[in-house]
Order: sequence, then structure tokens, then C-alpha cells
Amino acid sequence: MATRPPAVLERLHHTVTAPLAPGLAAIDVLLDTSRPVSALRICPQHHRLHVPVPVGTAERWHAPHSMCSAGAGRCEDGVRPCAVGFWVLPDRGAAPLTHGDAYYDALSLVRYALRPAEVLDEPAAPLPELEGAHHGV
Repeated sequence: MATRPPAVLERLHHTVTAPLAPGLAAIDVLLDTSRPVSALRICPQHHRLHVPVPVGTAERWHAPHSMCSAGAGRCEDGVRPCAVGFWVLPDRGAAPLTHGDAYYDALSLVRYALRPAEVLDEPAAPLPELEGAHHGV
């Protein structure tokens, strides 16, 4: 644990901020599948995990359960970097950055797995018909 970013971390990066429990579970998915994981910043005050990812990830990140921003992770207001927290390194050595798409997929899998069973058992709502859509070709 450390209060400063480790030297292995790339200086220029974007950061995914996710709720702590599902964020760490997604990191476990990456580690279990031998995907590279960077150093991680944990904010115990706001229960958030900050995962450094490559520059450009923020423009592609459209997840309702987390956010991605340029530079340091943001917790509460989404504007200021979080002032509380500490850095941890994965057991198997840290990569310079976590792959953004791989983390997105792992976080989505974890979020899906944590959904209550009654939500998963509900039939999907039918898709609305598009006005002027032609069926058949």
C-alpha cells in the first residue's frame, strides 16, 4: 500500500471509477483470466475503486455503473480528484495500465451476476416497433 502512484503506472492515463465491491470483483475476473492489471487506488471514504486505463478509454466508456475520466479518479462530485485513498498492487505484479475494454467487460459480467434473481427471471420487454420500419426483405 502507498499514498503515491507507483512508478510502474503510466503518467498519462484515464481512470475508471467504480463502486468498490463490484470493481474489485471485476479485477479478480481479470486476474483469474491472466489479464494484466495496473496498480489500483482505493477510496475507503467513498467506497470507490479507481482503475488506471489507457488514454482514449473515457471517450468510449458508456457504462451506467461507473465512470471514466481523464487523469486521476473522481469520487463524489465527478470534478475534483479524490483526496482520500491509497494505492495497491496486484499480487502478480502491476501492469502499466489495465486494458479498458477488458475491465469494462469484467465489470459488466460482475454487475450482471450480482443482479437479484427476480430481475433475471422477468421476461424481457418487447422492443417497440420503429415508425416506418419495413419487415422482410
